Amino acid sequence: MEAELSIPAGETVALIGPNGSGKSTILESVALAHGGRAALLTQDPALLHHLTALDNVALGPRIRGVGLTEARQIAAAVLAEVGVGELAGRGPREMSGGQRARVALARALAVEPGLLLLDEPTAALDITVAAEIRETLAGVLRGRTAILVTHDVLDLHLAARAVVLSEGRVAEDAGAATLLSAPATPFAQEFVGVNRLDASLTSRPDGTVLEVAGEEVTLPGLPPAPGPAHAYFGAVARLASERGQDEHHLWLRGRVRTIAPALGSVSLALALPDGQRCRVLVSASEARGTGAGDWVWVVVPEVRVVPRSVVSARELIEDVPDQRSHHLE
Repeated sequence: MEAELSIPAGETVALIGPNGSGKSTILESVALAHGGRAALLTQDPALLHHLTALDNVALGPRIRGVGLTEARQIAAAVLAEVGVGELAGRGPREMSGGQRARVALARALAVEPGLLLLDEPTAALDITVAAEIRETLAGVLRGRTAILVTHDVLDLHLAARAVVLSEGRVAEDAGAATLLSAPATPFAQEFVGVNRLDASLTSRPDGTVLEVAGEEVTLPGLPPAPGPAHAYFGAVARLASERGQDEHHLWLRGRVRTIAPALGSVSLALALPDGQRCRVLVSASEARGTGAGDWVWVVVPEVRVVPRSVVSARELIEDVPDQRSHHLE
């Protein structure tokens, strides 16, 4: 591990990366280094079955020397904070998975940690319950210092910053909003479902022209910024066998490398004429009859363009004025 993290007080940082990249190792190292000042919450609530919710939560303060009455008062307060105050007298076996997760969160908060460590806290929950816990965490994390390890892109909305790990090193460190809209590393691009292609900008009398993989589109609202750029766009696209006449959206021509069903849509991995690659989701009806090796056209509904001079220094993306990027819709 050669990763260095700096977390301002009151900020939540999300750690993402492939399996084995060092996310859990960082949490364990931080927990050991901070000792009693940090609280670790994993996807396993690990509640003691012979204790009620109230006494499970009160256990931490009790271990730190707080008297029983005061410890239970603290426990009752944090149980209420996470929305399960009415469960104080129940045992873990009398609770649902989501309720146990909330009690475990309350237990972590009861010791008033200086640093909260969250290791995939929603991973073991179903979609509905995970969304509810995520909403609770949004309130709980406000003003608290935390590190959140996750494999769920939705969890990035809980963080101010996102750090991408690769083989024990920091591969990308950016504001969470920036990483969601303009990820710089291949893992982050796949994680958030965004394609990034090399492009170029040219100034012409009718506007700035974006060129990507041999295809051009005019961006009338973008100030002159000639030179290399990056074009970012989501996976959703429309498929066609021929290029359409719509000049207000970006069209791309590519050869289908792989094709696979994806939640009611079809995922196409495309190889573009200039050697770049992207992945798009199209409707099953549009993809009917399409196979690997076919050349197809796709039209992208929205593109974000950032001049390469801006993304060459990652921190500039955070501070760049709005006119330096362009959303094509």
